[in-house]
Amino acid sequence: MLGNSKRHIFEIVVIFLGITLSFYAENYRQDIEIRNLLKDDLFSINADISNDINEMERIDKRIKTSIIAIDSLRLYISDKIDVDQNTLVRLIKRMLYSRNTFFPYGAAYQVAQSSGRINAISDQGLMKVLSEYYQNNYERVRINNGLHDDAITKPLAEFYPKMMVRKEFSSERELNMNVLKKKEFSDLLITIQYTAEIYTNYIIRNTLATAQDLKTRVEAYLKEAYK
Repeated sequence: MLGNSKRHIFEIVVIFLGITLSFYAENYRQDIEIRNLLKDDLFSINADISNDINEMERIDKRIKTSIIAIDSLRLYISDKIDVDQNTLVRLIKRMLYSRNTFFPYGAAYQVAQSSGRINAISDQGLMKVLSEYYQNNYERVRINNGLHDDAITKPLAEFYPKMMVRKEFSSERELNMNVLKKKEFSDLLITIQYTAEIYTNYIIRNTLATAQDLKTRVEAYLKEAYK
């Protein structure tokens, strides 16, 4: 009788140990799977950040070009310089670069966040910068894109067709000097220049600095965590 009880206890212990080991083995397997998937997520996030950086640098360059063109247009309108019509057309086209806004890539972060894998990152500093970039900075960009469109894109959509008139039976346009010389357009140029300077000097450059810092941190984490 006693021998049977010991055997039963032994069987129960073996079953318990088997279940426990199986549980730990499954947890270990899931941890390894999440770790490997997180690695893929971080590589994708890093690629998105690189695309963001390239796009912001491109937009910053184009907006700077537009600001210089606006300076020349304002000087011409105020009769402080004289340029030929071909040069005016080139300046107007460059002025249109001011409409550029930044539309970030964020799909990889959203996938990692929605899956919960992003929480497996052990570096709290990296987690903080990720959150700052993809939540705070992205929201700031989104809001300012709307303000930028209201101040620049929409007014230009009204002025440009009147100033650069499409030729009949042609895709080409010709400059309407009367519209160019209007005070309303001169005032609009001041607004465009001011808005563009704020957008590139504060929104783009601050977001770009955060993106560059984040890229450095992501690459360092990948190198350290996946030796």
